[in-house]
Amino acid sequence: MTYRVVSPEHQPPEATEHAMSSTDPHAGYGVVPRRKSTYPRTNGEFLDLPSVIADFVLDDKVRPGHAAGARFFLQGSCFAENLYNELKLSGHPCYYNAVVEALNSPLANLHYFRGLLEHPAEPVFAELFRATVMVLTIGVAPCWFRKDSGEFVMGPDLRRMELFQQRTLSVKESAEALCAILDLVYRISPRTEIVLTLSPVPLARTFEFDSAIVADCISKCTLRAALHEAIQAYPGRKPVYFPAFEIVRWVGAHAANAYGDDGLPRHVSREYVKHIIASFLKPLG
Repeated sequence: MTYRVVSPEHQPPEATEHAMSSTDPHAGYGVVPRRKSTYPRTNGEFLDLPSVIADFVLDDKVRPGHAAGARFFLQGSCFAENLYNELKLSGHPCYYNAVVEALNSPLANLHYFRGLLEHPAEPVFAELFRATVMVLTIGVAPCWFRKDSGEFVMGPDLRRMELFQQRTLSVKESAEALCAILDLVYRISPRTEIVLTLSPVPLARTFEFDSAIVADCISKCTLRAALHEAIQAYPGRKPVYFPAFEIVRWVGAHAANAYGDDGLPRHVSREYVKHIIASFLKPLG
């Protein structure tokens, strides 16, 4: 079968005129229906946050399968902490592992869970063992390494900064670390359901690039690709990815109200936090 490309000058005049003059944003929905597999056609569709989350973002076939009575273990900044606060207010059994800020990359989390496996007497180990749902939020891809050995360090000695360098992990490095984390978590709590999220909070500072905005883009793109690859490649039961990042960064880019309602541009707005948490908890009934 062969295909012929018809240039505009060879199209019927009425077809060209219609294509150029049509202002109907829904033109084409009769051919390609309004559904998740098509991008929203108007900016107005982004303004109804609950509807755009349900209609264009959440995958109904891949949703957290937790039910009423689930016991939650949450770790990471942003989404995990906000979810914990809401779960606690709602009376759901939950535990938030408030770790240091530096523990937000795949390598840092891998280092942490390796240590946790070696200390089963720790209260955190017991909380994870009892959990039926674990929510883990990954934040950044840049990590610190020793210049002389290339060894990963949680953070540099601020008095000897010349001995360390910051480097953004590759997708391969990040995915491998995430798979190793999944192995460790399932060894501690074999029955738990793991929900992975990516923090939408921008990178605060870079020591690797000139621009923090560019560095943040590279960091988030790397992690989002790595999360996808880790879930697809993981040999055991599949963890679930919850798209809090996409709701803030993609929907918020059109609606222009996802950040800074408190005047701080790295803080996700309260409206977005509220609807993201509500969309996550919906399966609880």
